[in-house]
Amino acid sequence: MEDVRPDWLKSLAEKTWNLELLISGAATYFASYLPELTDKAFFYFLDNFTSAAAADRSKLPILAYSFLKIIAYLLPLTFIVHFIMRAFWASLVGVHTVYPQGIVYDRLPGQKAFSKELYAKKFGALANYILRLDKLCNQVFGFAFVIVLFAVGLSMIYLILFGLLLLSRTYFPNFVSDSILLFFMLLAILPAFAQQFADRINPEKYPRVVSTLKYLLMLLPKMMFPLIFTPFTYLSMIFSTNVSKRKFYMVLFGVMTLVMTGAFFNLFVTVSKLKKADFHFGAQKHWGEYENRYTTHAESYEDQLPENGRTGSVMVPSEMVSGPLLKVFVSYTKSFDDVLNVYCGQQPELSDSIPKIRRRAMQDSLKSVCFTNNLQVMINDSSFQTTEWVFQRHAITGAPGVITYLPTQRFKTGKNVLTVQLPSAAKRDSLFFVGEVPFWFGGE
Repeated sequence: MEDVRPDWLKSLAEKTWNLELLISGAATYFASYLPELTDKAFFYFLDNFTSAAAADRSKLPILAYSFLKIIAYLLPLTFIVHFIMRAFWASLVGVHTVYPQGIVYDRLPGQKAFSKELYAKKFGALANYILRLDKLCNQVFGFAFVIVLFAVGLSMIYLILFGLLLLSRTYFPNFVSDSILLFFMLLAILPAFAQQFADRINPEKYPRVVSTLKYLLMLLPKMMFPLIFTPFTYLSMIFSTNVSKRKFYMVLFGVMTLVMTGAFFNLFVTVSKLKKADFHFGAQKHWGEYENRYTTHAESYEDQLPENGRTGSVMVPSEMVSGPLLKVFVSYTKSFDDVLNVYCGQQPELSDSIPKIRRRAMQDSLKSVCFTNNLQVMINDSSFQTTEWVFQRHAITGAPGVITYLPTQRFKTGKNVLTVQLPSAAKRDSLFFVGEVPFWFGGE
């Protein structure tokens, strides 16, 4: 294929490899934080913005999180592959500078004429291989930015969608949030219908219809992918029109298979985790499967919290405790609101004549009493009915919650189990399980 690039572009292309290495290195470093940031954003969303319980509360967010998580892993991997390939290319260029004659197949030691001829035909000149590798590096680099732009576009779609859904569910009836979902679905499928319909319309006979279809084909994708539609379209059209159809669809199928498989696997693991299942890859037949009193988790003990770890639903200072009092921290997630709205929804009106600072303290006092009246704490089979709770933002994780101190006289020496529950919002005679933590008491 004839190279139709202008001379200035050819000259520029020959000098970009060092910039590619710099960008790939920086992108790999920063992209390595994406999986952790994705986890943080997802669980922050669950804890602070979703009000229902367990996995049923977040089908759409979990699906969105699963796709973004696999992209968060795929992105640094692609840049790492490019970095390695480009570094190898640079080493070959350096070697070719030292040995400008390249590979001299007639001098291959220990090889007969047959194998020398075979290798010469198979591998060819070193300069040709360096050129092919350079083109492949450029393709991988461009593909990496396709993933970047796709991830950014997907993230923006989900942020806009979830933001609108949250606002609609907070201030409007449920049918409004359903209408928003339907609207976004129509935005996604209308361009495909418009493209199919446009080929069947006579532009001279129906000029306004054709004009409307053109408008839809350009406007709707921009609405779905704001800010990135143009660069993403350029890159995708370059790949789709310059690579053979067979190769293009094979790569597309491979990437989609990888993304879908990874996303649905992550979906399964996330749902299992939200259902308190301890999913693991070990072959141990009798390993515990669920998070309960027979399993300890680092997030339940303040002295074991990993750096940037997530707050446990119920926390105590450590696995081994002693002394006259035990500190208990309960993370206040948005799921509590379903219960507290039922049992504490009607707060008495406070007079405007009360000073503002005093009025705020009284309002918080009523909210604290709500937790005191409804959070039920048990140590083993013994219930603590008079536990008083105060609000606290956890010093390590920053999570909002409530704390109390339990007297340890009724603890037994050895293993104890702390259980925290709330009344159910749906059935007043049943309980909503908050969490439980096993610990060992060494005495006062």
